[in-house]
Amino acid sequence: MITDFHIHIFPRQDLRKSAFFPADIQAEPEHIKCLLGLAGVDRAIVFGHPDKQFITSELANRFVLDASQRFNNLIPFALIDQHVENNIAMGFKGFKEHCYGQCRLRSSKNKANFADSYLW
Repeated sequence: MITDFHIHIFPRQDLRKSAFFPADIQAEPEHIKCLLGLAGVDRAIVFGHPDKQFITSELANRFVLDASQRFNNLIPFALIDQHVENNIAMGFKGFKEHCYGQCRLRSSKNKANFADSYLW
């Protein structure tokens, strides 16, 4: 069985708003599932990509979980946020820290080193 361990997925409408990604990138679950099949990859660990301005970790996580429920070969990993315990209960299989959109979580006064406490 072949597993891809690093694929970002997110809705196209969020990409159009983001300066981080080109507007023509294909990162929707339907497109990723097709590419996996063409490449002979059986399953993939997927997670969102936070954008400090438009895509919060919570929105990205919700999208990833919904996609994994529609496509059983997508294994959902959550972006680390303040809902770690809830994310585990919801069915996420692991976590991904993404500093580009999550560094503010670490530097927040009331959540200092929150991400570190779950990583180490």
